[in-house]
Amino acid sequence: MSKRPSHRPQRSFPDAKRVILECELEECVHCGGLLVPSGTWHVRKYVQTMKASLFVAGKSKTCDSPDCSHCGHHCHASNVSVGCIASFWFPKS
Repeated sequence: MSKRPSHRPQRSFPDAKRVILECELEECVHCGGLLVPSGTWHVRKYVQTMKASLFVAGKSKTCDSPDCSHCGHHCHASNVSVGCIASFWFPKS
């Protein structure tokens, strides 16, 4: 039995505007140590609007302090899913 073709074709958006958002925290909430960029993206997605398509990505940071109980845990960019696209949907007048 052969595999059925997918119902949705693959879509690519080579001209999509890139919106890269980083974690807005500068200090660890547990120890007060400095947060450093981890180099990983916790969200990568294409969003289609009425005007154009957007590539939205959120970058995370980690606590670098060895004394912290949450050393190595990732702090994510919270504005990726909440309000980053609202500015494109509802422009300021």
